[in-house]
Amino acid sequence: MLMILNKYWTKDNLEEALARIKTPSGVQGSDTYLFKNAIFGRDSLMMAYDLLPTHKELCGTILHTLARMQGEKIDLMTGEEPGRIHHEYRARFFDGYEIDDKQQEILEKLHELWNIGNVTDGKVSDLIIYSSVDATPQFVRVVAAYCGLYGPEFLNTRVTSIYGTDRTVGDSVLSAMQWLSHRISTSDLDLVEFHRTNPHAHEWEVLRDGKTSYLHEDGTLANSESLVASIEVQGLAYDALLEGSKLIASDEADIWKASAQHLRLSTLKNFWIPEHNFFAMAIDRDVNFKTRKVKTLTSAPMELLDTQFFNHLPHPYKKEELIGAIVKRAYSSDFLTSVGIRQRALRHYKLVDYSDYHGSLTSWVVIANILARGLRRQNLTELAEDIECRFMSGLHKSQELYEFFYVSPDGAVDYDNNRVINRPGPGVRIISGTNVPERTQGWTVSAAIRVANEMPQPTDIQGWRKDLIDSCLREALRHTQPETLTDFYIDIHKGRKDEDEFVRILHTKEKLGHH
Repeated sequence: MLMILNKYWTKDNLEEALARIKTPSGVQGSDTYLFKNAIFGRDSLMMAYDLLPTHKELCGTILHTLARMQGEKIDLMTGEEPGRIHHEYRARFFDGYEIDDKQQEILEKLHELWNIGNVTDGKVSDLIIYSSVDATPQFVRVVAAYCGLYGPEFLNTRVTSIYGTDRTVGDSVLSAMQWLSHRISTSDLDLVEFHRTNPHAHEWEVLRDGKTSYLHEDGTLANSESLVASIEVQGLAYDALLEGSKLIASDEADIWKASAQHLRLSTLKNFWIPEHNFFAMAIDRDVNFKTRKVKTLTSAPMELLDTQFFNHLPHPYKKEELIGAIVKRAYSSDFLTSVGIRQRALRHYKLVDYSDYHGSLTSWVVIANILARGLRRQNLTELAEDIECRFMSGLHKSQELYEFFYVSPDGAVDYDNNRVINRPGPGVRIISGTNVPERTQGWTVSAAIRVANEMPQPTDIQGWRKDLIDSCLREALRHTQPETLTDFYIDIHKGRKDEDEFVRILHTKEKLGHH
C-alpha cells in the first residue's frame, strides 16, 4: 500500500492503539466512554476479519470467546436462541478487575432499560443480550476464513460455554448454521429477517442500529414492530451457508447450499429498485403484514461487494451490471466524501432534522473499510486504494481513531468529533452533545491496521472493470471540492492516471490557500 510513511498513524502507533482495546478474552468495543469494558459480537468479528492475516492468536481468542457465549436456550428478554451469537456482554468484574464508575453506571442503565442481567450485593454483576441478526452468519464466515489461513484443526479446539457445556468450535459452527437455516426456513421470503422479542431492546438488530437508521423516502420509520430484512445481512448469510456447508460434515449441507441459492434469488427479486438502479436497504412489513421496500438510498447494499453474492449469478442477472450499479452509486456526489462514504445519500439529509447516527451527514470508517475490502474482492483494486486513502486521510488529520466523521452537505469534515458540526446546511437542526463518536473505536483500529499491512497487488485489469474504475475516478474528481482534500490524500495520489484533472484541482486548492 502507498501509505503510512512518516505520518501520525504508523504501524507502531496502531499496534499501541490495538493494545489498549485488547483483553484476555479478545477485544472490547473501544477505549473510551460508551463501549469500554464491553464485548460486542459484531464488532469483535469485524475486527477479527481485518486482523486474521496478522494477528492469529488474538483472532483465535475472539472466536473462542464468542463460541463460549453462544446461545443455548430460548430467552425472549435477552433474545437468546440456541446457536445465536451474542450482541453485547458487560460485567462488573471485566477480565478480573472491577470496572470504573462510568462503566458501572452504563451497566446499571442497560439493566434497567432492558430488564435483564444479574444483581449481586445491590449492584448489577453482568448482563448479556443477543439482539444481533448479523453476528451469527459473520461468525461462520470468520471461522471459515481462519481455517482457510491456518487449517481446519481449529474446528477441533474446545471451549466451555457460560452454561458449563464442553464443545468444540466445530460444534459451535454447526449450531450457528442450524440457527441460520431455521431463520430462513421460517421466513415466507426465504430471507434472514429480524424482530425484537424484548420491547425495550434494539429496534434494529444490525450494524445500522440508530433510532432513525431505517427510514422510508417520506421520512417515516420502517416498521420495527414486524419482521425486517436488511440487505447486507443477506450477503453475510449467503456466504455463511456456502462456507458452513464446506466446513461441517453434516446431512444438512445440501440443504444449506440450496438455501443459499434461494436466499440470493429472493434478495435479487425483492430488494432491487428499478427506478434507482440500486438495491433497497431493507424490506419491512406494513400493519397488514404486506412487504415494502425501504427505498432510501444508503451504503448498506455496498456491503454485498465483500461477499460471494455476485459469483456465478443465475440468468438473467449480470455481474458487471449489478456491481457497476453499486460502485457508481458509491462514487456519486450522493455518497463519496473526502473521508469515505456517507451512510445515507446526501439527497435525503432533510429527512431528519439533526445529524443522526447513521444519516446523510455521517461517514463511518467501518463502512468505508467494508466497501474497500469489497472492491478488492471484486478486483477493483485502484478504487479500493482510493477509498482506503480517503478514510486513512481523515484518521491522520484528526489524529484520532474515530468511530465516524461528520461531513456537512458542502463536503466539509469535522475532524474534531468531540463537538458536532456547526454548519449543517439549511433545514437541519443540530442537537449539541448528541452522538459524539467514540475514540479508539475497535473496528476503526482494525481497519487502519489492515490498510497499513495491505501489500500492493500487481494487476492488469481490463474490460468492464477497467472502464468502471476509470469512470468512477473521473466522477470523483468532477465533484471533489478542492478545499476538502487533505495533504495526506494529495501526497499518495500524485501521479495517478487522471493527472491533468488532478493537477487542476490541486491548483484550485492552492489558489484557495489550503495547500
